[in-house]
Amino acid sequence: MLSANIGETKLRGFTLIELLIVILIIGVLSGLLIKSLNVGGTGTKARDAQRQGDLHRIQTALEMCFDDNRVYPDTSDNWVMLTGSDTVYTVLVSEGYIINPPVDPVGEGLTTPSSPCDASSYEYYYRSNGSTYYLTALMEVETSAGNSPCSNYAIGCVGSPPVACYAVKNP
Repeated sequence: MLSANIGETKLRGFTLIELLIVILIIGVLSGLLIKSLNVGGTGTKARDAQRQGDLHRIQTALEMCFDDNRVYPDTSDNWVMLTGSDTVYTVLVSEGYIINPPVDPVGEGLTTPSSPCDASSYEYYYRSNGSTYYLTALMEVETSAGNSPCSNYAIGCVGSPPVACYAVKNP
């Protein structure tokens, strides 16, 4: 006797469970690959680039303030952490030179950074000679500081991580 299955072909394929397991394995492996490729610190480099941009934005506001008033905000030869509620930002905001004061990307949401040696604050120094100021930020990647006029002397953070200081000063 002949079997009734002679003319039928059996369709082969993957079940839904098998497909989901393969997709899960591919997802886990790609996540591990992306994590391992980020060894260079893409996030830290991006935060350092934001710090540099923020300092140049503050510098532009300071120069506009100087053009109008012929004076920079005075901190009497003292370093001031720029936190959004300091006297420098108060002057720049009240006179309309800057609307939203930049805050360090690590320090966002902090009202007061823990110390000038952490990477969560920008600093401003004005010399009472009336012609010099410095804006500084600590970088997370040492090469981000580039050819900055700051060599960790400004805020006394030599050897404490992060080790790279980036500064801009008045032209």
